[in-house]
Amino acid sequence: MAQADNVLFLYRNYVDEATLTASSAVTPVDRLKDFRPTRVWTASGSEAETVTVDCGASVLMTHAA
Repeated sequence: MAQADNVLFLYRNYVDEATLTASSAVTPVDRLKDFRPTRVWTASGSEAETVTVDCGASVLMTHAA
């Protein structure tokens, strides 16, 4: 039996289509859409930070990480 070297999971990521807004940022908040571990979002302060996700319509999200 042949074994695959790579696996690709397909799913609908609503965040990719959404507009993101951060309470503050050193780096662009759109970096949250990037799955590469070297592309991170950095907040500008030590206070509690918020990110608003606007999907443009009501969507059912069951998981967030």
